Amino acid sequence: MNTVTQDKSGISDLQIELDKTKKVQEELIYKVSHELRTPITAIKGSLSTILEGFTGELPQAARDILQTAYNENDRLLRLVNNLLALSRIEGDRFTYAIKNTDIDAIIQRVIENLKMAIKEKDLFIKYEPVEKLPLVQADEDKISEVLINLIGNAIKYTQEGGVTVAISVKGEMVVVSVSDTGLGIRKEDEQYLFHKFSQVQAAYSQQAGTGLGLFVSKQIIEGHNGKIWVESSIGIGSTFFFSLPIVK
Repeated sequence: MNTVTQDKSGISDLQIELDKTKKVQEELIYKVSHELRTPITAIKGSLSTILEGFTGELPQAARDILQTAYNENDRLLRLVNNLLALSRIEGDRFTYAIKNTDIDAIIQRVIENLKMAIKEKDLFIKYEPVEKLPLVQADEDKISEVLINLIGNAIKYTQEGGVTVAISVKGEMVVVSVSDTGLGIRKEDEQYLFHKFSQVQAAYSQQAGTGLGLFVSKQIIEGHNGKIWVESSIGIGSTFFFSLPIVK
């Protein structure tokens, strides 16, 4: 009996230590991500200013180098933002500032921010809005993160063609879709896409990724009482959808 009690006590102590270790790891990820975001954002702004010609004309070779630096910095910023979101989700610190929001304005702003990445890969990006679009109930910053993840992934995994962003109204929800002309995803693998650290899509294109973006996006959309899903065909491309409730 004493042996059983000691074993249970030992397991309990081990669990406590594991929980403490996990909490320390979460705090470290949060603090490091938070500290990194400010300088990375500043670098992005400086590179953008130079590339847009505000400091004078650039030789093409210099422009190409700076464009690569901008795109890699942008990729790093997405990673840091996703790590920061993950640490907040797992530490129960993920809160929403939901208000009446113009989703059309958010989409246009995100597309504008990603135009350099589109240009470097010589892809098209098309936006298909609708007239008299109702406002949605959303946290503007977090929905921006979702769009950056989805459109950024579409750009990353598309080698030819481009990306189409569209909006529709379905009952009491606004549905946003992001379509690409990439390699596509097998039906049996779609269920794993929104898992933490999933590498399904990266495996098809031999491109590295953390697998965090879609997991974080799913948490955000479900936190808005919406849904996120994918439809894909091998050799044709993928379309990611998410829905948000309309302001009543």
